[in-house]
Amino acid sequence: MARTGWAMVLVWCAVAAACSSSSAPAGPPVPIDDLVAETAAAECELLVRCHIVSDVDVCQPYFVSLFAPPTFNSFGALAAAARAGKAGYDGAAARACLDEIRHWACTRALPNPFEVCGKAFTGTAAVGDRCIAEC
Repeated sequence: MARTGWAMVLVWCAVAAACSSSSAPAGPPVPIDDLVAETAAAECELLVRCHIVSDVDVCQPYFVSLFAPPTFNSFGALAAAARAGKAGYDGAAARACLDEIRHWACTRALPNPFEVCGKAFTGTAAVGDRCIAEC
């Protein structure tokens, strides 16, 4: 009887581990027009969860103002390049990277969203063509 009890505990633990796997399907792809707001939300959720910032509602306007302007190598510039057809954009890859930021361990150095989410964009400019953020 004790052996059966332990077997059931092991089966239950295996099922629980499988259900809580990080390979759960991500949410829907992030539309390009929502990328800045979604990135700010992911960053702020992480910062609040890790007790670096006290309030998401205070944090988000700061990150939106940081990410939105279409300046060199900003999400605003990358989004503008994708809308203009000068860069490819993968909304599913954006969702995956934002989920990665949201679940980032507080014991790790804070993520650079441009590095983590850079895989959502691909350059389309030919070698030698003029480009700014879309290269």
